[in-house]
Amino acid sequence: MRTRLFTNVSSLEDTYVLGSDLRLEKIKTDIVEEDLQTLLDNADAITSQRGGSGADDGWPYKYSLEDNLKDVAWLEICTRHQQLASYVIRNEANRYVGCIYVYPIELHYAYKAQEYNIDFSFWITQQDYDAGLYEGIYEGLLNWMATDLKIDLNRVFLRNPETPDTIREKVRG
Repeated sequence: MRTRLFTNVSSLEDTYVLGSDLRLEKIKTDIVEEDLQTLLDNADAITSQRGGSGADDGWPYKYSLEDNLKDVAWLEICTRHQQLASYVIRNEANRYVGCIYVYPIELHYAYKAQEYNIDFSFWITQQDYDAGLYEGIYEGLLNWMATDLKIDLNRVFLRNPETPDTIREKVRG
């Protein structure tokens, strides 16, 4: 994996504002229990939004606290060193709304490296999905990547199969 994925910014902020009522917070091990409970409570929504039926290791369906601690610690360390970015989405009430993943394309999709630099995916809770927040959050996250992380969206692989056509058109110009 690359040493730094985000070469156009000096550092990744701990928190970013995402619209008027949401914020992004770097994922950290001190929320591992909350993260696991949110994963388990929303496993079907997560796999549907990100595509597939979970990872080979059973994520998120068969994850234990120990498994999640290892995963969150890895995400935290790699985010700190800008090798990738993983943030929790929270609302004004500090409720866990979802999580985002900005990976180097080589991590999971090396065969797409000629076309893309970034593998981007995210998920939100079933409650927030049912409330109709998915598309607005999606647009906000793409704007955040372009504005704050200085990422060329034309080089971003949008992993979520539920990407609305309006968003695909914006990204592909």
